[in-house]
Amino acid sequence: TLCQEAWLEAARPAAVVWPWENHPWERALVHAAHKRNIATVGYQHTVVGRHIYNYSPAANPDGSDGMPRTILCNGPAFRSQLAALGVPRDRLVVAGSFRIAVPDASIHDRDGPVFVALSNDPEICRQMMAALGKVARPGRRFLVKGHPMYPYAISETGSIRATWVPLPEQPAVSAVLYSTGTVGLEALLSGLPTIRFLPEARIATDILPPGVVPVTVDAESLDAALDAMDPPPPVPRCSVISPVDLDVWRRYLPAA
Repeated sequence: TLCQEAWLEAARPAAVVWPWENHPWERALVHAAHKRNIATVGYQHTVVGRHIYNYSPAANPDGSDGMPRTILCNGPAFRSQLAALGVPRDRLVVAGSFRIAVPDASIHDRDGPVFVALSNDPEICRQMMAALGKVARPGRRFLVKGHPMYPYAISETGSIRATWVPLPEQPAVSAVLYSTGTVGLEALLSGLPTIRFLPEARIATDILPPGVVPVTVDAESLDAALDAMDPPPPVPRCSVISPVDLDVWRRYLPAA
């Protein structure tokens, strides 16, 4: 907080813009900026979902007073989720995002491997790998990718292989298995069969907006789900994530 205040005092910008998640340091930044008549623009960071309560004004001692005066959203689904959490609607503007890389639906191949996106939580990773070991069999292959920021040691077998190639760059997959993170959203928006793994004694944070629904399993029901991998109902990408609208950025940043 002291560093933020010192920087604002020295730099005196017209506005501050940052990836917004409504954490305590951000609320302090908002108050320090507004005390100096510096406008605040928060860029909604990645996703919202039904478990990420920190975005709500109810998480703030001062409600929406500790929030940026303008909040630029990734898309209409996340704007609606923020509004449902109580964020003032007149602050929410859809600006779009480059963040979600949706693979080409043509990579779907019923005979391809199952792409497995591990979590940032090591215990969830352990449970996912243990579940894969139980359902692995001849003819069923898994490509397992660790979280880019939280590597996990992957024990390879005849049917389980590690990969660092992200989902959009895979040549063919039969389905996507994930627990937390945005890979499930990428897969669902592409129309790929998508399975969400629920671990024991852990919360798999749900970042999906309403209407975007994977098949949900635990370790016991995973095998049956892999035998019935049907593509999900189509979801228009633009209903969730919008293309970047540079006119919005030009309109709000200079006038912020």
